[in-house]
Amino acid sequence: MLCNLTPTDLKWIRDNSPADAELVENNARSVYRIPKTLVTMFDPSVTWSGVLERFDGIGRDDVTTTIPCRISIRQPIAHTPNGPQALVRGMYVKCRMEVQTDAFLSAGKRRFRPIFLISLTTIAGLFPILLETSMQAQVLIPMAVSLIFGYLPAPC
Repeated sequence: MLCNLTPTDLKWIRDNSPADAELVENNARSVYRIPKTLVTMFDPSVTWSGVLERFDGIGRDDVTTTIPCRISIRQPIAHTPNGPQALVRGMYVKCRMEVQTDAFLSAGKRRFRPIFLISLTTIAGLFPILLETSMQAQVLIPMAVSLIFGYLPAPC
């Protein structure tokens, strides 16, 4: 099955895939890799399961700015109470990709120090403006106050 993913989707998949995920190459010369990711395709009455395996083609579509990828489907025929339902060409289905969310927790830990340091240096840089008493600084003091008190809760 063909699907189109945005570069942001692919980055999210790569960032949230386990470190030991099996990587599949597009071809022997390609350096582009995509982690195998479980995918569930569904329409209102039927569900199919598959694996996001590889890129399909080279580059991205200039019109939609998406990258074509291939999903390998284990069983394209699903058995329903109304009889077998086949996944056929031209059928539009919704896809749900299953990735681990541990990266969200670790990203918060990794990003705390840079956010804290940027906030601290910005506050330290604006503090002299806050203490200035000249007439020209009176115009900038409200800006400095709003920025300082805006940055204070950032590291929290």
